[in-house]
Order: sequence, then C-alpha cells, then structure tokens
Amino acid sequence: MSLTAERMLAAMKAQRISYATLQSLTGVPKSALQRYATGATPKIPADRLKAIADALQCSTSYLLGETDRAARQEIINQVAIAPTGSAPVVGTIRAGMPIAAKEDILGWLPVDVRNPEEYFWLVVEGDSMQGAGILPGSKVLIHRQSTAENGNIVACRLNGDDATLKRFQQKGDTIVLLPENPAYQPIILSAADFACGDAEIIGVASVVMNRLL
Repeated sequence: MSLTAERMLAAMKAQRISYATLQSLTGVPKSALQRYATGATPKIPADRLKAIADALQCSTSYLLGETDRAARQEIINQVAIAPTGSAPVVGTIRAGMPIAAKEDILGWLPVDVRNPEEYFWLVVEGDSMQGAGILPGSKVLIHRQSTAENGNIVACRLNGDDATLKRFQQKGDTIVLLPENPAYQPIILSAADFACGDAEIIGVASVVMNRLL
C-alpha cells in the first residue's frame, strides 16, 4: 500500500469519516475513493486530492508524504479529537453577501458536544468573516437556536431563503450583522424584521474547523 493510501485511511479513521460521507463532501465517486485508499489507484488527480484533503482536514502535502513534520502534527491534532457524536453537514452559507440557503445533507462529521442532535455543520463561502478566522471552505459548527447575545457569530436567514454568517449586535430595536472584513458593509435590521419572519437566527457558531496548512 502506498504512503498516500495509508495516510488517507489514517485520516478517515481519525475523523471517523466513511466512504459515503467522503463522497458527499468531495463529489468523488465512492468506488474511486476506495481505490485511492487501498492503493489500487496510486495516483490521485490534483483536483480530487485537494478535495479529499479539505474534507479530511489535512493538507495535500500530508497525503503525499512530502512534509513529515507537518504530518506528525496533523496526526496529533486528529487523534486529539474525541467526538461524542456526529452532526450533519447541511450545506453552504455565505460569509459575504447573503445567498440562497442550501439545506441538503452532504454528510456527517464528528462533534465533541453534549447534545450533538442540537448541532449542524455549515460549509462557508466568501471571506467577509476572515477576521474571525472563518475562511472560504471553513466548516462551522452551529448550535440550533433562535436567539443570540451581542458578539455571537450567527447564521441568519434573511428574506425567507437567503442566509449569511455574521457577528450579531443589538442596541434597542436595531440589529446589526457585522462582517469581519472591511471590504463588506454591515447588514442593518430591526427587531420588527425578526418578529414578522423576514429575518431569523437559525443558530450560533461554536466551532470553526479549517483545513490544516
């Protein structure tokens, strides 16, 4: 078995990710993933390798065996994860201008929380929250709740279908969804928008998971 295959299997085991989940996260057919993980197909196309690395929260260098020091640290980081359950990856959310929410379940990822059924993962598009360490491709663990405190990072639904990830700030009846990137403008709402259903908090961010570099 090749080193790439060994590391792919090790990362899948550490993250508790099945072939079916990995297929959902990467778009790579399950049969191809099985060939890569067993070494039957030793060379993985570059685009697929990156998608697999992103889904497994490791670097392509780790999978290729190019950086032993980085590889050791990634193994340490992965083994340190002791999940108590799994939460669904339900789609994408825009950290930028709002986009239509996508709620199809893409797969499942481990979580280390007391009540995993109260959580879900969102994959981030856009860079408006980069100042908070939330980058394009980040996976954010969201706790399902309809209220937030000032300073929380919230997943908020706007106009019925659009969704965005921003920092929540309320003063009186004015609610501001703040970006963490000066290139973007705040979204200003009122308490009435939430009362009538034009806006809705769908959850509060609790964990951000970025691909290791």
